[in-house]
Amino acid sequence: MVVHIGKSVKTYRVQRFMTQEEFAKFVGLSRDHLGRIERNEHEPHFATIKKIANKLGVEPSDLIDRD
Repeated sequence: MVVHIGKSVKTYRVQRFMTQEEFAKFVGLSRDHLGRIERNEHEPHFATIKKIANKLGVEPSDLIDRD
């Protein structure tokens, strides 16, 4: 099963008025890696999903794109 979180991650980033570079630094990823995640070109490991969710204060399941 492929898990996409790109749309949700981008929504959270935009809601915080952050650039990809600022958000990547905030969650501890490279800008390039974050960009690939947002474009759903890369399926992140669960540890990365957890890391992003923890920094956002949400559950990992909240990041899964529903459509």
